[in-house]
Amino acid sequence: MNYYLWGQVAGNILSIAGIGSFICGLIFSKQRYLLLGICFFSIIELITKVIIKDRIVDMEMQIAVVVVAAFIAGYVPYILKMYFKNKKKNN
Repeated sequence: MNYYLWGQVAGNILSIAGIGSFICGLIFSKQRYLLLGICFFSIIELITKVIIKDRIVDMEMQIAVVVVAAFIAGYVPYILKMYFKNKKKNN
């Protein structure tokens, strides 16, 4: 079950929510806008999954996986960008 969950998270990082959140993490420098972008792309991803599949068996699990994957994909570039910006400022 653990490998299945990590496979789902990795698949959702490469989906609409993951790619959109990654771009938001690169573009936005304020955390408020980053969170709005992550929520927006997560909702778009869930709507497209419901439209494509017509019925999702485990909706709570899908919501959790999409949101976790979007947060991972959005916050990794945001944290790296802030780290390098602070490192450049200190030097």
